[in-house]
Amino acid sequence: MCQMLASEKSTLSDWNLRGGTGRVIPVPEHLSDESKALRKSKGTIMLFAWMFLLLAIMTEVAGTSSINKIIENGSLASYLPMWLGISVSYFFLSKAIKRIPIGIAYALWEGVGVTLITLVSVFYFGYDLSLQEMVGLGLAVTGIVMVNAGESHPEQAEEGA
Repeated sequence: MCQMLASEKSTLSDWNLRGGTGRVIPVPEHLSDESKALRKSKGTIMLFAWMFLLLAIMTEVAGTSSINKIIENGSLASYLPMWLGISVSYFFLSKAIKRIPIGIAYALWEGVGVTLITLVSVFYFGYDLSLQEMVGLGLAVTGIVMVNAGESHPEQAEEGA
């Protein structure tokens, strides 16, 4: 292993600064392609995490929206869609938080879920929103946007360094 100055690193394309230790380790040319493949696979994994979160939101909305049918029907069997939808939602949420920070995932799951459930209530079940409810929902959506905008992306920070 060799020691190099950080300024020298930029002049040598076949060297890579590792772990912030100041040590520069030579990286064979063939590893750069593997590194690119690894980055691409991380992107694919994140895509799946976001898809799991979307599925968690959709199944939560379906399960929670089915509560209205429980009220109408009242039979024990009418609880099954609610239990199934919410259970599957938690399963997908648990898959999503393996890659998405729990605070971000939960905020989106709850916030987008509440918004979609409200829209289902208004357009499918005929519920009328009051001005106070509309303002509250607008504030919730604003909060979700702010949480997402403040999310840090470690991969992007490493690339810029």
